[in-house]
Amino acid sequence: MPFLYVISVSITTSQAFYLEGARLIPNDVTFAAYRSLLVDATLFRRALTNTLVLTVMGTSITVFLSTMTGYAFSKRDVPGRKLVLIFLYLSGFFAGGLIPKFFVLQRMGLINTYWALIIPTAAVFNYLLIKNYFIMALPEAIEESAKLDGASTFQILIRIVMPLALPIMATIALFSAVMFWNTYMEAVLFVPSRKKMVVMRLLQSMIEVYSGDFAEQLGKSVDMSDAPSEGFKMAALFIATVPVLCLYPFLQKHFAKGILIGAVKG
Repeated sequence: MPFLYVISVSITTSQAFYLEGARLIPNDVTFAAYRSLLVDATLFRRALTNTLVLTVMGTSITVFLSTMTGYAFSKRDVPGRKLVLIFLYLSGFFAGGLIPKFFVLQRMGLINTYWALIIPTAAVFNYLLIKNYFIMALPEAIEESAKLDGASTFQILIRIVMPLALPIMATIALFSAVMFWNTYMEAVLFVPSRKKMVVMRLLQSMIEVYSGDFAEQLGKSVDMSDAPSEGFKMAALFIATVPVLCLYPFLQKHFAKGILIGAVKG
């Protein structure tokens, strides 16, 4: 019902909304809010583009680093493997906090860049799922046979390991994409630039302002005569939600298998 309410309000005309309120099936339908947001609202389009770039970059880097790290830790003969894993396990119990993270990123010169959102987030514990997945799903005999045939470690990783790891990689990609797409607090603190604003930060600012400030905030060419301010808010919310919803059907077949096998203790 909340999702239907969002859709209903987003396509209701101003007159119908103020006279009748929100209805499941509005009497007067208009797509003016969507047209204004996608065509006229330059700031909203820029925020969508910024969020898409951040999500693609962050997800790609996270999946790549998680796969490389997880594959390395799945090898029991790696020198210092247990010591490093113990250190990583213990460090996971302590959160650094936003303020210390801000000062570290500031010293590194990463404030107001997308790297301030990607680097701290890419170093998460996804490699533990990958490590367990490789141990459970990848027999050592396969790699040994490939080595006997003359394959290098890199060739084994690209041609054998990664194709077999598609389920867990899809799972991590889904988690990471949703996390980067929905990032808000870190974006407010680490990327305050208006030109690099992400869509969740823009949605929050849209909720806080009055209807008369919408045109100034989204773009001077935005026409608000055909749709209520609530309609603009709900249309923006729906547009921001659709990309995440579209990911699930494509990754669903890998999602359950990746979670099940990756969660088994290796």
